[in-house]
Amino acid sequence: MFKFSTRWEYCAQPKVVVKIESEEEMLVLQERAKTLKLPTHITIDAGKTQISPNSRTVMAILGPVDNVDEVAGGLKLM
Repeated sequence: MFKFSTRWEYCAQPKVVVKIESEEEMLVLQERAKTLKLPTHITIDAGKTQISPNSRTVMAILGPVDNVDEVAGGLKLM
């Protein structure tokens, strides 16, 4: 059995961080991903820093690069 770090190196997917302007835009992108049957996850902030509690701060979209690009490919890199 591989150690976690070794499994991560062999199995992990590339990550790309892009910027959006609003939570509403995030929800629109999530709906677009759902129409393509791509799994998503939105993280809700606990509010223990400068971010307001219950703010949607991050969304992950999982899937093949071409499919994810259909959703987020036009966004600017951070």
